[in-house]
Amino acid sequence: MPQLIKILDYNLIEYTPSIDTINQQKVDDRIIVGKEDWSLGFCKGFKELYKIQTSRKQKRKCMYCRITINIDGSGNAIEHITPRELKPYWMFVVRNLGIACDNCNSSKGDKNILRLPETNYGNPSNHCPNNSAEYLIFNPHFDKWSDHFDIEDDCFLKARPDTKGPATYKYCNMHRYHIIIDYLEELQIRSPYSHKILVKRIRKEKNPQKLSALKSALNYIEELIEQEN
Repeated sequence: MPQLIKILDYNLIEYTPSIDTINQQKVDDRIIVGKEDWSLGFCKGFKELYKIQTSRKQKRKCMYCRITINIDGSGNAIEHITPRELKPYWMFVVRNLGIACDNCNSSKGDKNILRLPETNYGNPSNHCPNNSAEYLIFNPHFDKWSDHFDIEDDCFLKARPDTKGPATYKYCNMHRYHIIIDYLEELQIRSPYSHKILVKRIRKEKNPQKLSALKSALNYIEELIEQEN
């Protein structure tokens, strides 16, 4: 098993954050009207506590691509797996939440990731699916990351065929060069060796999007090497 898989392969299965009674009650007592409620003051304490606890549970890694997020999730998004634009009543359902990097969060946007059209599911919070089969993409509350993703050549993310990996990769634009750089830094691979790895990978990559990301990563490493010399 690649070293990176061991580092990145956490999950949120059976995870429930310990939100204090006062902040949880504010959320429970609120009659949700629409997606705008997420920005109102009644849920501020809930969101702050959720970010701290969950980002630590996630080992400071994005719930999807697993790049490093900020300490205690500060500045990162609380990701709604089923977007609140589609299902506002599910906004505070724990199995619908996680901490994502900005790129995964914005790339996925408000797309429907449920197996069926969102109109096929009821609106109340208890209608939020509680099993893996209802989701088209990876959901850390039900799925094991390494069942859907793999690492090639020590540090390159790959979606496993015939799993939720390819759909998640597409929805979250996981060809991004930021992921490559973050993985190299996670492994503490020095710049000259990173350069060799990237050059070798570029020579055999055929996918235009992935090739562009690799070249951007190489450019980043080359600038680092130039600064060091």
